[in-house]
Amino acid sequence: MELLAHYTWPGNVRELESAMKQSLLTARGNILLPDFLAPLADGGGFQASSSQPEFLSERFVTERLSSGTDNLYAEAMAIAERQLFRQVLAHTEGNQLKAATLLGISRVTLRSKLKSLGIEATDFSR
Repeated sequence: MELLAHYTWPGNVRELESAMKQSLLTARGNILLPDFLAPLADGGGFQASSSQPEFLSERFVTERLSSGTDNLYAEAMAIAERQLFRQVLAHTEGNQLKAATLLGISRVTLRSKLKSLGIEATDFSR
């Protein structure tokens, strides 16, 4: 809730609705974690510094185990993939062919992964 409250939501309700839909697509289990909220654009809409949780930190694993997760591997992989694809797309300014080449996958595979993770490549173009 804190993460959602600190975002300025320039797209208003539609942007919130989209962010929630995308996060539900990648959530594994019955608890929606901040890690599953797609970083919104480049983070420019955040009012306060909301640092991303360190991937696979001891705290993350402990929290997931305490919550009774039965799919920790899938949760961790979804977070890693989302972070990797977003960072590469930011680097290539949304160029999917360059991103796919850097990742060592085909453009078709990249598009499929982006769709499953709820990531829009156009969010990264300048």
